[in-house]
Amino acid sequence: MTEHAATEQTAAEQAAGEQTPPEQTAAEQTATVYTAGERAAQFARLYAEDRVRHQLGFYSQRRAEAERAHVQAIHAKWTLATLAAIAGSVGAAVPSARVALAIAAAFLAAAATALTAYQSLYAFPRIAKLYRDAEMSLSALTAAGNALGDLTPEQTRAVVDRVERIFLQETGQWGQLIRHAADEHEHNEVHTRS
Repeated sequence: MTEHAATEQTAAEQAAGEQTPPEQTAAEQTATVYTAGERAAQFARLYAEDRVRHQLGFYSQRRAEAERAHVQAIHAKWTLATLAAIAGSVGAAVPSARVALAIAAAFLAAAATALTAYQSLYAFPRIAKLYRDAEMSLSALTAAGNALGDLTPEQTRAVVDRVERIFLQETGQWGQLIRHAADEHEHNEVHTRS
């Protein structure tokens, strides 16, 4: 049968009322109807994995970074202050190197002071506490409602609201941290002028 004949035959079948069904799209073929409970369970799994666990990992990582930075700053300050003291002591004992060691001691002491200012500016302990508090609150809530998928849609909504409140509290504390740093800066300026 030629191509033209096949086309005529298909046209004749359609004219006779024997229409072929329209082709379904891939989405229509794989579409599944879910109940409200199944949708809530899917949402709970997705929310627990992509929102809560990800945020917990973020809080944990940032807390650890802030704690490490704080410890490193303390060690660096201690090292610089110790080297400044050693340079000053050796300079007093060795008259031929007194000037060079006095300059080195002054430079090292200034560097230790600058590092102290840097540490105060970034407030590593406060940042670590902020992340630790958010991490603990979220961990406690996650542990209490670990079976998020077994909850009703209303219970799931309540847990999600509580989790999102924790995120908002963490965000709100950043404003307090900035305000506290500004207040300390103003307090230090007033005492410097006095």
